[in-house]
Formats: sequence, structure tokens, C-alpha cells
Amino acid sequence: MPTASLKQRAITSLIGYSKLLKDKKHELLENLTEINIHQKCRDDYYYTAKKATPQEETSTSRSSSRGSITFDFEKLCLFCDKPWQTKKKEDKSVIKSDELKAKLLEIAKRRNDPPGVKIIDRISGVQSLVKVDARYHKNCYTSFNLEKKMEDTELQKEVQGLLSSVFKFIENDIDSQFTATQLLEIMKHKITKDTLLKDLKRKYDNNIVFYNESGEDTTVCFCGTNENAFSDEWYLHRETEIEAEHIRIIETSAELIVKQIKCTEYQTNSYPSSITFLDSISDNIPKYLKIFLDKLLMFDAKKKRKTAYARRKSRSSHGSVVDDDSSTSTTFTTKPGETSLDDDENIIENTKIKIDQIGLSIVQTLRPKSFISPLHLATGIYMNRKCGSKTVINILAKLGVCASYHSITLHEISAIKSNVIKIEPSAFLQYVFDNADHNPSSLDGLNSFHCMGGICCVTPSQALTTFGEVSKLDRLPTATAISEEGKITLEKLPTNQFSLESIQFIDIGNLKFGDFTCDIPVCYSTHIWGSYCQVPNLPEIRGFMDRVSSSLPYTVSRIQYLPFIEENPSDLRTVYTSLLYAANHARCADQKTIFVTFDYPLYMKALQILSNCQVKKLENVVARIGGFHLLMSYFKAVGTIMEGSGLNELWNTVYATNSIDKMMLCTSFARALRAHITTVHVIGELIAEFAESAQNIESHEHIDGIKMSVDPSSMEAPPSTEEVVEFIKCKKLKIQQTLNNFSRHPPTLHDINSDQDMIAMRNLLSSAIEVLKKRGPTAELWLQYFNFVMLAIRYIEAERLGNWHLHLYCVQQMLPVYHAAGHSNYVKAIQIYLQQMSKLEDIMDPNEYRLFTKEGHFTIRRTEKAWAGIWTDMTIEQMLMRTIHTGAQGLSNGRGMSSSVMTRFLEGMPYAIEIMNQLEDYVSIKWESSDQHVDVTPARQKRDESDRKTFKAWLQTHNPFVQSDKLISLSTGLVGDANTDCYRAIGERASKYG
Repeated sequence: MPTASLKQRAITSLIGYSKLLKDKKHELLENLTEINIHQKCRDDYYYTAKKATPQEETSTSRSSSRGSITFDFEKLCLFCDKPWQTKKKEDKSVIKSDELKAKLLEIAKRRNDPPGVKIIDRISGVQSLVKVDARYHKNCYTSFNLEKKMEDTELQKEVQGLLSSVFKFIENDIDSQFTATQLLEIMKHKITKDTLLKDLKRKYDNNIVFYNESGEDTTVCFCGTNENAFSDEWYLHRETEIEAEHIRIIETSAELIVKQIKCTEYQTNSYPSSITFLDSISDNIPKYLKIFLDKLLMFDAKKKRKTAYARRKSRSSHGSVVDDDSSTSTTFTTKPGETSLDDDENIIENTKIKIDQIGLSIVQTLRPKSFISPLHLATGIYMNRKCGSKTVINILAKLGVCASYHSITLHEISAIKSNVIKIEPSAFLQYVFDNADHNPSSLDGLNSFHCMGGICCVTPSQALTTFGEVSKLDRLPTATAISEEGKITLEKLPTNQFSLESIQFIDIGNLKFGDFTCDIPVCYSTHIWGSYCQVPNLPEIRGFMDRVSSSLPYTVSRIQYLPFIEENPSDLRTVYTSLLYAANHARCADQKTIFVTFDYPLYMKALQILSNCQVKKLENVVARIGGFHLLMSYFKAVGTIMEGSGLNELWNTVYATNSIDKMMLCTSFARALRAHITTVHVIGELIAEFAESAQNIESHEHIDGIKMSVDPSSMEAPPSTEEVVEFIKCKKLKIQQTLNNFSRHPPTLHDINSDQDMIAMRNLLSSAIEVLKKRGPTAELWLQYFNFVMLAIRYIEAERLGNWHLHLYCVQQMLPVYHAAGHSNYVKAIQIYLQQMSKLEDIMDPNEYRLFTKEGHFTIRRTEKAWAGIWTDMTIEQMLMRTIHTGAQGLSNGRGMSSSVMTRFLEGMPYAIEIMNQLEDYVSIKWESSDQHVDVTPARQKRDESDRKTFKAWLQTHNPFVQSDKLISLSTGLVGDANTDCYRAIGERASKYG
């Protein structure tokens, strides 16, 4: 029974009451400063004393009232006398109107019991409950108002009838978990929650359980009415037939399992964090069910493993025994058809996964409304992201494989509403925007979808997190409400002037970006010599660079999809809105300089806005031109220059005729890049063949590392050609030995670039190029083409490995080619781009500049490899645009392009990806391509070698290094006009004079 602690003032009152009643109890209380008595005993004693007290005129002053003397209205509940602050916020209230005093006095008089008398005594002498700051607990008020002696038969009958409805609802409902509020609604709030719970406990005893988490409603779990399954009576009623007895045992076991499932409390108000979504799957399966499934499914798997292990152990004497550091290891041999140790462990792990799946399916079936299976939800999310079919998901949900489409959608929107996506302040952010238009298949061809799509590239990947529980929504919001989530409103332009007059032209030829030269890099020449020497299993140059650079440091990025701007992307207001959104979004990482990438048309509009809009938020925004589209335009310029040279006919020996034009225009990028690299590879082998010839050696007095010049005054004789040839053979042998075991033990990029023999062979190759150039315009054209493609490979290397200064150097060297081919649009863009990028060090924070340049954060890696960096505009093509337009996984061909669908799909992506990764880790199956570079695979190496042989045979019959003072087409034999000039020389003059 609850007790109350009484201090000196309350004891004095009790002594007075005792003397009034003449019960001699005051003799026990005198000289005491504190006592503990039962609250009910205290209230009954006050009630008795009050009745014996002579009636006097009640004073209206606060000081004359007994309640004001013995009771602290500001700190205690008016009804229960307990501290007011101990209850949760929702259960507390302060009296704000004196009308409540009259109502309370009326209720107290009607009750005519100790609690009622206590309230009369406490408040009758108080003039204003508002002025004394009286307060109470809501539950106490409800109890005082409702828990009175039910002398009214009608009320008693109504309450009993409602209680019967609650009992019937609990026993017949398919679910077994309810909330107290839900049951009180059935009771029409005729009784309090505490009284209801007491009645339920009195009715069901141990078959009903209550849970009350801090700040949450009380959860009621009903376990069923058969609580004595294994009583003495059960044992006495055994069946005589064995089968019937077995069936009885199984049925009773099922009842026990069901009872425990229904008694288990599960969290249904929120979803787990995406980081730990599947960490506690087994904990959701009750103990009895887990034991049953383990005995049912694991018995055979464990028995097989034990038998196989015993067999291998019995044959261990026939295995190999190896002594190593005084330890002995035995190798078990495995016969055909037997499982190995690894296979045994896989069987066990796979069976555990099946146990989890079956166990959670059983719990989900018994508790469809009061249990959320994380495994079923994760499977449904995976199916939704990969196939996007509502029908398929609901079919699998019916089969118990995954959650329903409704549950998946509710989880997706709950995650978006919870805003669990966080970016750490240490992150380096880059933004990319591009045209994401889509033309739907409509009858009239109108109503095309226009929007600006964007992504945020977060480096390192760990800086983008989705940690934290997700609060579950009660119901799905409307499509309109979903589309409003994260919607970007079009901003108004602050000016109407958009010119580039403020940008001054400078001669970028005078800019210095690193210590790079036009010579062939040592690693490229080493690859050419290795191929020329027929080193086996040597991949194409990109696969070669992938392997030799594998030990270099790198940082992986992660992509966050941004909301669509549903306006015409070519509109200046849309571009302006994109820039503002990027600037505001970057504040989460406290980044000072914000880089935003566009392709050429949008890049020029961004330059116009940044040059003319004096908006403070855009002061530190820097626009970048897309490097991938820049490379495509570069190859198109190279194709323009090589038109009519015979390159088309050379490619036609391998590629289909209809694809050649697309390759020359680089609209088929991957095919064009491979063709260019294969062609240059074969030309490089022809140059290597000439480089080691006597003609080349005798043409040079000095080749650094190969042939040393001799001072004429010296008595030392110069080395003979035969000696130099033998010297070259030794260095070729060194390259062969270095690359012979390339597939298993490739050299590092640093080892190659610092090896003196390989540097010498690079010098030999360069010397041959200088000699071949003198053979005439035809040879010069094809050597110029060789340098063009080598420059493109270096440009790719700069992005792959994150070398900022090499990137700028390559762009600088590309500019004359754009000039020569007449690509004036890109000429202007590149000119401005180089001018602005050369000033970054002066305007950027030193730490941010270090991250962007030296740490290589300007490039984006999505895989765990050094040779994996890609351009930011290629990132949006591979991630967002491919996602939008790719089959079942995308939007345009399946899910639809409505605002609500796009919001769910894009903003829910980071959270969904974390869960999908968790599911893949859980089942140890990855949805990904091989880590091996495509050019390293045996099939690709075989095809590359075949195509190189075809190209080489054609070039040997159509010699590009023919001795002639005419410019001749290798395929037709047509001779160029006398006015034909060197394309690069034209480009260099144009770039110099603007």
C-alpha cells in the first residue's frame, strides 16, 4: 500500500486532530519530526476528524485555509499529493480557470468519500486556484472524476458491457498486440487506463502482458487462454496410439510456440537504422521457435559436416604433413563428390539464413500488424529497386518472401520524412547538373518532360551517412504531399545583363601546369616495347595502367541524388537556381569553395550568371566544364583532322561500315576510344621496329641512355652500330623479364617511371619519331595523330589517378586541336576554363585546395581501385541518367516520371542503398561486375591481339611512314593540295592570337 512521508507541519495537524477525537494518539506523535504512514490511513483519519470538527465560517483568505497551510499547490498534484514534475509532459496540466474549482467541489460532494472530503478541505478555503498556481496530473483528474462508487446500476451495466466488448475484441482479433489507447476507445473512456489494465489482468492473469516504454503508449500483448498446456491433466490424457500421441505433442508444441510469439514485444513505431538494419535478425525469432527450426533444419547439415570431417580425418595419414616453425599442419584430401571444409561451412551458413527467413515469416504471419520483419522489408526494398514491379513484389509478399509493396512504400516515405541523410563536415562536395528531359510516348508528341537533374559527389564516401532510426508514419501521405518534400522552387534572376565582357583574354600558352613535356611517358613506351617484344598476357594500355597503379593511394566517393528542378534546363533561371541550391547545400559541410559541373551549353550559361549576378551566396561558386564531353569533342576534332587520311578504311577492316562514321564523330564513345587506342598501339610497334634499326641509330650522334656522343678531341672511338644494337637487345630483355609475369606480379608505376633502362628505351622511341617526321607530310600527319591519341590517354590517366596538374596540362595541349578542327564553341569554353582554373590556388582555402588538387578529390571514384576515377559529368551520366532511363530499375520506362514517384525514388536512394548493401553482405552475394578491368580479361586480350594483327597487316601494306614530300591518303592514294598545312601549327597560331 502506498505510504506518505509527513513533516513537522503535518504532524502538528495530526496532533490537533487527535486531541479533537480524544483518541490519545497525539501522545505517540509528540517530539517526532517525521513519520511514514499509509496514504489511505491518513485520508481516512482526516475524513473522520473533519466530520468531528465544528462547522465554522470559511475564510476567503488563502492564509486561513488549512490546505494553503499544509499543501504546496505549485509542486504537488492537487489529487495524489505526489510531485507534479515526476510525470511525463503529456500527463501534466496547470489550472488556468477558476471555473474548475466549482466543478471539483460538486464532484467531491457527490463522491462523499475520503478523497472527496480531502479535496473539499484543500480547495474550499482558497480564493483562486489560478493565483496559487495549482496543478495536477491528468490521469489523477480522470480518476477523481470517474472512479467513484458506482451506485448507478445503469452505469455499472454499461461499463460491464464495454468490458465484455474489449474481451471479445482481444480474443477474436487476428493480431495479439494492442495499445491501451485503442482499448480505451472501445471503452468510450468510461474508466481510466489503470482500471482497464487491472480488469484485464484480473481476467487473463499471466496470459496478458503490458509494456510501457518511456514516452510511449502502453502496449498490451495477449498470449491466449490455454496456459496450462503441460499440466498434470495433459500428461494423464496420453493417447494409446503412437501416431495420435505424436500429433498431440506436435499440436501442443505449436501452441507453446504461438503463445511465446504473441507474448514477445516488438518495436512497431520505428524502423531500425540503415547501418544496423539486419544486425539483430535472429533476436526477433522467439526462443521456442528458434529451437524448433534449429532441430528441424540444422540437424541434417550438422550431421553431414560431422561425417565428412570424420572421413577426412581418417584419411589424414595419407595427406601431406608440413613442419613449419615446430608446428605441424595436415592437408586433408577430398575425394570427388565430397564436400570440402569451406563447402561444409557454406552449408551451415546457408541453413542459418533459411532458418532466419522461415522464422521471421512465421512471426510475420502470426503478427501481421504488430511486427516488422527487417529481413522481409530489406528483400522487398531490394526487389523494388532492381525490378520496380508492384505486381511481382506483391506476389512474393503473398508467398512470404518479402514485405508488401504498401509496406515498402511506407518505409521509403518514412525514411524521406525522417531526414536521416547526413553529410559530415569533413566531406568535400562537388555538384553536377545536366539536362534530364524525357519524351513520353503520347499520341500527339506533346507534354515532354523537362527538368534539370543533379547529384552531389561526396568525398570520402564515409562522410555521407544515413544513421539513425526512422519514425514510422501512421499512413501513406498523398502524392501531392510527397512531391512537395524537398521540392526546389525556381529562383528569380537578379539581373537581365548576361555578357562575358568582364572576362579578359590571356595567352594560356604561357601558363605552366607542372613539369610535363610532350615526350611519350615512360610507362606508355614500356607498354609499346613489351607488346613489340610479344610479352604474353600483356593487356591493352588501360588494363596495363590499371594493374601498375594498383598500389597508389585513392579515396572513394559516394553519390547523393538531388531533387529535380522541374523546369526547362536551358532556361537561365533554372541554371541560376541550380547554382543557388548547390551553394546552400554545401553549407552542411562548411565548404568555402563550391564546384559545380555542367556540359558545354549549360557551362556557358553558368559563366554568364556568375560573371554578372552579384549575389553573396554565389561568391565562392566555381563552374567547371564536363571533362567527359570535352574528351568526346576532342576525339571528334581528331576525326575531322584525319578525314580522308585512310583511317576510316583501316577501321573498316575490323568494325562494321555503318559504325565508322559514328566512331569518327565519337557519338559511339567506347568503340571509338578502343579503335583509337588500338591504332596508336600498332603505330607504336611500327615506330619501335624502326627505332632499333641501324638507320635510326646512325641518324643520331647521341640518344640518352642508348648511344653516347664522343668528344671529337677524345681518342675514344664512338660505339659501333652493332654494339648499340646489342645494347638495345639487353634493355629489351630487361623489359621482357619485368613484364613476363605481369598477370600475377605487375611492376608498380613508380618502378617503371624510375627505371633507367625503360627511360632509355623511351628516349630511343622518341628519337625514331623525330627521324620519321622528316620523311614527309604523310608521315608527319600519322605521327601527329599518334601524339593526339597519346595526349588523350594522358588526359584519361589524369582523371583516373586524380592528377590535377596533368589534367590542366592535357586540356592546354588539346586547345590547338579544337582550333584546327574549327570547334569554336569548345575553344572559347576551354580558354575561359583554363584561365579560371589557373587562379584556384589564389582564391581557395589552402586545405580545400590541397584536397581538390594534391589529394585528387576533383575526380570521382565509385569503386575500390586507384585506376577508377571518372569525370564528374560522366558520373551523372552513369548514375542519374542511366538510373532514369534504364529498364525496370529506372523511371522513364517503368515507374513513371510524376513528381511524387521521382521524389520517392531519388531522395530514398541513399537509405535504400545502405539496406541493399546490408542484404548482400548478409547472404554473401554481390550485385556487381568483376573487380578485374575489362581489358585484363583473357577474352578481351585475345580479341585485342587479333584486331592489332589485322591493323598491323593493313598498315604494313599501306605504309604511313612512306618517304614522300606529298600528303597522300593511305587508302585511295589521293595527293593533298600544296596549300595543305600542319593542323597543329594552324591550331597553335589560332590559340595564340585568339
